[in-house]
Amino acid sequence: MNWRVKSSRYWILGSLMIIFAGEFLFSMAFFWPRNTIMFEEGTAVHSVAYLKQTAQSFQMGHWLRVTLSAADSALSFMGFLKIYYHRITSRDASK
Repeated sequence: MNWRVKSSRYWILGSLMIIFAGEFLFSMAFFWPRNTIMFEEGTAVHSVAYLKQTAQSFQMGHWLRVTLSAADSALSFMGFLKIYYHRITSRDASK
């Protein structure tokens, strides 16, 4: 990472925070228990109606995760675009 470009620092840092909090922590807190309910315990422990409800909430959580990934991509792109812009302008200034 190019920390010398101050304008890109916060974009990339925001991207990393979304990946950590939005993907890892959210997955651990939200998806892992639902995976246990749906794939390990299954119909032996839970009713079919409860499994359908769990699958629906899993799917809604997945769309949230897709949205977070899109936001993460946008932040990363903006950060690296700032680095690119800095390199182009500093190259022109040195000529």
